[in-house]
Amino acid sequence: MLRVLLKGKAMKLNGWQHLWLVVSVAITTAIVWQPISENDLTEAARDRFNLDTVTALRNPACAEYANAPWQKSWKELSFNEPCQVILIARDFVPNHAPLTEAYLAAKREQNPGESYWQNVWTGLAIGLILSLLLYAFGWIAAKAFKWIARMWKPQD
Repeated sequence: MLRVLLKGKAMKLNGWQHLWLVVSVAITTAIVWQPISENDLTEAARDRFNLDTVTALRNPACAEYANAPWQKSWKELSFNEPCQVILIARDFVPNHAPLTEAYLAAKREQNPGESYWQNVWTGLAIGLILSLLLYAFGWIAAKAFKWIARMWKPQD
């Protein structure tokens, strides 16, 4: 039987607590695994997007989309047009400012791991909250079942 230290004393876990522990670890692992498993894919996609954006910035036909003031009518470009990637990138630039290769290079140099670890810690926090909610639900259910079982016991 699994023992847990609580205030310096060993406490035995019952079957329901074992089940809670296993389910909690599984839920937390599933939530945290998402940013871990997709990090390489996300980096590859980000690199590909940056390469496509730099290629579009060098295209003379896209100069208007990169340098001119933002216009809502630009959103109507079809997805296959080479300048569409510039419009997508400008959505992430503060105030839709003109897009330059220097800006993209500076963004690439920023630490991409910050958002990664933020996602991991957020996943752990969500897993902990779900674990506590699951434990509370199980505790309430156990108390309710005991109360119902006492109602059905023959009275002496």
